[in-house]
Amino acid sequence: DREADIAHQARFPDLIDSRVLVEGLLRPGQVLGIGLLAGLGVLGVGMALLFFFQRPYAVYLALAGLAVFCSYSFAPLKLNYRGGGELLETMGVGVLLPMTGYYVGTGALPLANGHLLVPVVFYALVGALASGLKHAPADRENGKRTFCVIFGAEKTRKLIWGAQMGSRVWC
Repeated sequence: DREADIAHQARFPDLIDSRVLVEGLLRPGQVLGIGLLAGLGVLGVGMALLFFFQRPYAVYLALAGLAVFCSYSFAPLKLNYRGGGELLETMGVGVLLPMTGYYVGTGALPLANGHLLVPVVFYALVGALASGLKHAPADRENGKRTFCVIFGAEKTRKLIWGAQMGSRVWC
């Protein structure tokens, strides 16, 4: 998103938070190197959980997390531009991460307790949608197809409210 963030900061400086590449705090090669190390770290932790703690699904959950991240950010899918990024973020933050934590802690997938994830999924959706509200003008100019760009801020706010209410009712 470096090019989009540069354009975003130039046109809408009050609507963007600090960005390490835009501000020159890190070079693209450094970010790539750190990202590759983080990806290897995720797989390494998954392998350690597999061998030392008998968590055979840890590697698969780690790979699923990396696949979600790559699908969101990188070609060919790059869903943060093509639409569906909020849903992918919701599934990653609201389902995959809590499921992974549950599995690592208990040694079992939360299949019987999946209903406990529903409020988390609702609030992951709230977070994904709310972050798009602030960036809508720049996202529109940069060609991103976020929910807010496609349906507008008012419908986004209504969906955020509905997700919050859905979580409260479920609880």
